[in-house]
Amino acid sequence: MAAVVAAPASATESTIIPGVGIGEVRLGMTLTQVKKVLGTPQTVDKRARLSGQRGYIEYGWNFSTIWVGFVNTNGVLHAVLVGTDAVAQKTKSGIGVGTRVARVMGQLRARCYLGTEWLNHPYFDPEQRLGSHCVLGSAGGRSTVFVLKCIGPRGYGCRDYTVRQLFVRTSF
Repeated sequence: MAAVVAAPASATESTIIPGVGIGEVRLGMTLTQVKKVLGTPQTVDKRARLSGQRGYIEYGWNFSTIWVGFVNTNGVLHAVLVGTDAVAQKTKSGIGVGTRVARVMGQLRARCYLGTEWLNHPYFDPEQRLGSHCVLGSAGGRSTVFVLKCIGPRGYGCRDYTVRQLFVRTSF
């Protein structure tokens, strides 16, 4: 008699919702609401001063495999960025860390900046970053950014990429 071991639902559920959030963490949630979902943050990954004298702070959970960036609005921290580099986190169509760029472009119709195209198209997290990435825009200034890594070096370029990390963000 053979035993069948099934993964728990939480390990296989689709958790990335482009333009909305990751898992139960949604853009716009307060730090208190995020703590109710993820618990107390384990790390402070980033601090920044944004335009308009607004503060930005980014906390990490689960060895920073999930991170949430908050902007201080009138004394209350609201989530403006939710990111992950966990392979288990996927969209409904199965796209996440480790997915090849062709699938991101084909299934999600994301705009990708490969080779040297990214030089004129930085992404922000909240600082300006350069590198190959794809962007899937959503309503209300929200976007999902797929940061890529080269898996097929060729001379001075790259013939193929996979998703290294991704984050859902507002225009903050």
